[in-house]
This record gives sequence, C-alpha cells and structure tokens, in this order.
Amino acid sequence: MAASKGTMLIADNAKTVALGSDGVALASGLPLGLGWFIRRRLGLEASDILDRKLGLK
Repeated sequence: MAASKGTMLIADNAKTVALGSDGVALASGLPLGLGWFIRRRLGLEASDILDRKLGLK
C-alpha cells in the first residue's frame, strides 16, 4: 500500500511540474508572438520589408 501511495505522489508531482512548465512556456511565448504580430501588422517586420524590396509581395 505504501509503494502505491508513493507512486501516486510521484505521478501527481510529475503532472504538476508538466503543467507548470507548459504555463511558463506559454507565458514567455505570448509576448513574443504578440510582438511579432504587431510588428507585422504595422509593417515593421524585417522579413516583410525585405519581401517588399525584392518584389515578393
């Protein structure tokens, strides 16, 4: 019985750690993605400027 409780505790901790790391990844990626989207909409993205100069857009 004690071994099964220990196993459940480890599984619960692993899920918590996985959810926490997913949250951190989302929280750090959200401003980057939002910044890219805003720069793109304003026409300030370097790749967008290069595409226009090369006549690709």
